[in-house]
Amino acid sequence: MREHTSAADAYLKALQESCPDAIIATDVEGRVVLFNPSAEELSGYSAGEIIGQPVERLFPDRETARAVMRAMRADPRGRVRNLETKLRRKDGREVPVLLSAAILRDADGRELGAVGFSKDLTERLSAEQRLREAEVRYRTLVEQLPAITYVVEFRAEGNRTVYISPQVEALLGFTPEEWLSDPELWIRRLHPEDRERVLAEVERHDALGEPLDLEYRMIARDGRVVWFHNRSVILRDEAGRPQYAQGILFDITTLKRTEEELRLANAALSDANARAVQMMVELEEARDAAEAAARVKSEFLANMSHEIRTPLNAIIGMTGLLLDTPLTPEQREYVETIRTSGDALLALINDILDFSKIEAGKMELETQPFDLWRCVEETLDLIAPKAAEKGLELAYLINPSVPPAIVGDVTRLRQVLVNLLSNAVKFTEQGEVVVTVTAQEVESEDRRSETRDGESPISGQQSRVYEIHFAVRDTGIGIAAERLEHIFDAFSQADASTTRRYGGTGLGLAISKRLVEMMGGRMWVESEPGQGSTFHFTIVAPAAPIQPHIYLHADQPYLRGRRVLIVDDNATNRRILTEQTRSWGMHPVAVASAQEALERLRTDEPFDIAILDMHMPEMDGLTLAREIRRLPGGAQLPLVMLSSLGHRPAGEEEGLFAAHLTKPVKASQLYNALVEVLEGRPVVLRERRPEVAFDREMGQRHPLRILLAEDNVVNQKVALRILERLGYRADVVANGKEVLEALQRQSYDVVLMDVQMPEMDGVEATQRIREEWPPEEQPRIVAMTAHALAGDRERLLAAGMDDYISKPVRVEELVAALQRCQPLPRAARAKAGTTLEPPPDAQPILSLDVLEEFRTAMGDEGAEMVAELVQIFLEDTPQLLERLRNALAAGDLETAQQVAHTLKGTSASLGATRLSERCAELEASLHTAQPEALRAMVSQIEAAYAQVRPALQSLLTENELAGAGKEETR
Repeated sequence: MREHTSAADAYLKALQESCPDAIIATDVEGRVVLFNPSAEELSGYSAGEIIGQPVERLFPDRETARAVMRAMRADPRGRVRNLETKLRRKDGREVPVLLSAAILRDADGRELGAVGFSKDLTERLSAEQRLREAEVRYRTLVEQLPAITYVVEFRAEGNRTVYISPQVEALLGFTPEEWLSDPELWIRRLHPEDRERVLAEVERHDALGEPLDLEYRMIARDGRVVWFHNRSVILRDEAGRPQYAQGILFDITTLKRTEEELRLANAALSDANARAVQMMVELEEARDAAEAAARVKSEFLANMSHEIRTPLNAIIGMTGLLLDTPLTPEQREYVETIRTSGDALLALINDILDFSKIEAGKMELETQPFDLWRCVEETLDLIAPKAAEKGLELAYLINPSVPPAIVGDVTRLRQVLVNLLSNAVKFTEQGEVVVTVTAQEVESEDRRSETRDGESPISGQQSRVYEIHFAVRDTGIGIAAERLEHIFDAFSQADASTTRRYGGTGLGLAISKRLVEMMGGRMWVESEPGQGSTFHFTIVAPAAPIQPHIYLHADQPYLRGRRVLIVDDNATNRRILTEQTRSWGMHPVAVASAQEALERLRTDEPFDIAILDMHMPEMDGLTLAREIRRLPGGAQLPLVMLSSLGHRPAGEEEGLFAAHLTKPVKASQLYNALVEVLEGRPVVLRERRPEVAFDREMGQRHPLRILLAEDNVVNQKVALRILERLGYRADVVANGKEVLEALQRQSYDVVLMDVQMPEMDGVEATQRIREEWPPEEQPRIVAMTAHALAGDRERLLAAGMDDYISKPVRVEELVAALQRCQPLPRAARAKAGTTLEPPPDAQPILSLDVLEEFRTAMGDEGAEMVAELVQIFLEDTPQLLERLRNALAAGDLETAQQVAHTLKGTSASLGATRLSERCAELEASLHTAQPEALRAMVSQIEAAYAQVRPALQSLLTENELAGAGKEETR
């Protein structure tokens, strides 16, 4: 008996220790006497901590424990009761549990205690909650659909509708409860003409377990006939048996009514159709004739433009050659007039080409992400020099609502802005030109369809679509009211005198309006004669993902709370600077005159920084700065100067201004200047690029004949402007065919080749050049492309191009590419029938301009330093020439190239123009020319030095260096 009891005890112990449920037993007084390992895991208590303790300790409160005991004692037979309650863990957290408990009694019915099995319900309750939430979401979605949804359960005794959405009441007048309680209701409401067909089709689909796709009519409670399109899907069990049918009833009454009306209309028109056939044929013939005429017109414009380009490019190219030769001032003026007129005519041809592309429907827009702020700022950079020449204020204000980057065609957007800004500057003699940009989010049908799954076609992210509003306002001559409606017509201007006075084609606005419409927007104008004009246009574009500019953040710890004094007589500039600084948390005070500024500084609280406009009436910014320094505390006030392009004040004392900014002031530059001045250290802006210092002498030091191949007028203007500021004049062509024609007329050292051009692209043109021109006559070809994608560089270099730069063209990249180019050897130029430099007898032996500039820059010791340099040059050059001859004799081309390079640089530094160019020619030809040609070039270098030496010696002996003027010794 004892052995039997021991075995039972062992089994009981093993059971309680292996049971996954928590087992808790108490004695009659409610103290814990049994606490298995699962109970320890559930509660966080060890058995040693809890055995002997009141069981109430395991419940959130005493009342919960008592409620559990009452529930167990409620059953006189002591059966197990299942209760959902909570247990309190040792760490205080309450755990939901399913408690299966019972009172333990002896044979006489006396209570011995209680035992309970507890199962953790946390996971189950969480799953149930998720299920309920999903059900709510599903039901909400279903109930918001503009259709009736239903669920039919397949049963052996007959199918039964178990759910129907509330829309049934709106469409048929019956509540869901009525519909579910009466299985025959839907049969009775079927239209009599459709009932037999529908029931047969439903019976067949139910028997086969197939989805339903039917159109039929039903009679609503109020007698209306409602057409439905019924579509369903079948849900099956694991064995493939149909369990449920889920369906949707779409209301197609309007569609059917429309179809019926169309049917009746078609029937009524059937007799008229026969009579209209001939008319339609005639209309189609007229349409075809009109389309053919439009095609012929567009092709004529394109062909005419191309034909005009051919002689025009020759004119521009030859005038470029002529300008590189010695000319009298009168001759140079005539040639420059021809060149300017040729450029204007080329701009006209570009407009005609753009217009013909649009008319022929061949204009295509690119879709690439780009920085919208930078696009506006770079456009203003193109216009700023002309505005500065006329003394106009040029400003811009971009609202914080505008996305930093959008997806679209940056070149065409810039073309529109350039056109409007150029017109504004052209027709404004005094005052200002201001660009404002705002935006509002829109929801387009295209975007809804593209983002229905929460995804955008751009980078796989959800994208917002904006309508962006640009306004270009000027204070110019204005436009008469009767001319406003024709302002956007092709070949139209405000009046005939406008064309005579200001020039222009009358195509710019027409092209801009068409481009804007292609970008999903519109263009309009507001104007009053004598009061100026405001041209508005909008585009619709999705925002592009971009890291936000630091200067667009509202929270600016470096600037927040700083007081700034803004002094500018122009109200627009004051408003822009005020809004910009206030957006950074600063406290701006704006005044319109120097006197007001001085009064504020004397009476107001101290300012942290002041921004002064240079050009103001009565007292300019430089004078105001000096007056501020005389005020108590004014010596420590940091000052920032605003000036127009290229108008930095002369006579400014060192340290008077902490920073200089050029108008129009860019937000990034203003932000960086303020932080640098106030914090005493630079803040790096991710989007800020270093200011480009144009080397205007590069074209003289490193002369190149450049051909620019680019079909887009805006890109032409940008590239030509950059090249001009580097000291180069370039000829322009619009496609690959024109590149080949230009190279047949004359040679070029480098071709800046756009990759995508009409008629013949850059790749094909490059391949033709490599095939048809001898190697020594081939120019260096630099690819230019807006599609800077991985592998593009390798692909283009493999196609025969020598170098690669991406668009928009960056100055530093273009300079580096040009520095890698060398002029063609003289023999190649002569064979091609052209020459880069003037004839030898026309070139200066020694240009004193260079020496005088260096002497002036060195101050009092300039003459002595120049004399020392000349002496060193005269001593070293014979040795270098000897090294050059020896290196060539030994075939040591590397040493020869080093010596030629050294001679080229030192002779150019001293103004020995002819000698420097001879050295440059040798340096470029060392690895391509024959030995005889190289020896001839060295002889030319020695001859050039023989002419330079006495000129320099005479300057030393006659002491002319200190007062050398800007004359040339020939």
